[in-house]
Amino acid sequence: MSAVPLALPATFTLAAAVGARTLATKGVLLTRLSSLNEVAMVDALCCDKTGTLTQNELVVSAIRPVKRGYNESDVLGFAALASSREGQDPIDSVIRATASKMQRARARVTPFDPAVKMAEAFAIDAGREIRVVKGAPAVIATVAPMTQTAAAELDALTQAGHRTIAAAAGPSDSLELVGFIAFSDPPRADPAQLLTELRSLGVLPIMITGDAAATAATVAREIGLTGPVCPPGDVPDAVGPKDFAVYAGIFPEQKFRLVKAFQRQGDAVGMCGDGANDAPALRQAQMASPSRPRRTSPQPRRASC
Repeated sequence: MSAVPLALPATFTLAAAVGARTLATKGVLLTRLSSLNEVAMVDALCCDKTGTLTQNELVVSAIRPVKRGYNESDVLGFAALASSREGQDPIDSVIRATASKMQRARARVTPFDPAVKMAEAFAIDAGREIRVVKGAPAVIATVAPMTQTAAAELDALTQAGHRTIAAAAGPSDSLELVGFIAFSDPPRADPAQLLTELRSLGVLPIMITGDAAATAATVAREIGLTGPVCPPGDVPDAVGPKDFAVYAGIFPEQKFRLVKAFQRQGDAVGMCGDGANDAPALRQAQMASPSRPRRTSPQPRRASC
């Protein structure tokens, strides 16, 4: 090398190509060779929960009506009205598959928006138009007041680790909370071992999810992710990977700001997620790995920087 220094760039490229080929045999595809070195710099890995740390195999585990005169079928039916038939949202798919045939004619639907955490539909019921909304309970509570009894029911579901949504219906100017639908999504089998390996390599794992804090904390305990949970509300601007192990109730723009906050602390950040709400954070991170649901046969993972 000292005799022919011009060969140095070619040698580096060759070494990176050999490394990329080795990773390909392990199911990791690099979009560019420089990613190999950039991945080695990462010291904090932010992970979405659903589909990344869990199996993304949602099933309806509980339905809790909270409005007098309504039963489980009514709650599920209203939620089905506000579930898009065209999209691939997993919650919408599970609700549609579980709900019985609805008699109400649906007029128009606004699909779930992760920025506002709510979906809505307008339907004709007994000759009058009603508005149906479903989404994060805290958001639905702003348009359909929640009683103490309903709040206690919601707390019991979230403390049990369920991912829970609320459904409300009625005239546009006077919506009433109909009930809650709880989902279970078992953790994957491998996160516990992976988290141990990451820590041994000096990489801090952090869960960032839009789910409620109680649900996120339950999953974190099951997979061995130890550390404090960030209190609900606005995330501090000056925050580092060592401050909290779990961030819950996070909006897409907050995921992006969290990655930037970690980077301002001097950390190289990786981001792993599979939803549209993860896209801004995936783009900002030094290393991004779009996760995919578990398949029956091994498929290559695509890592990009």
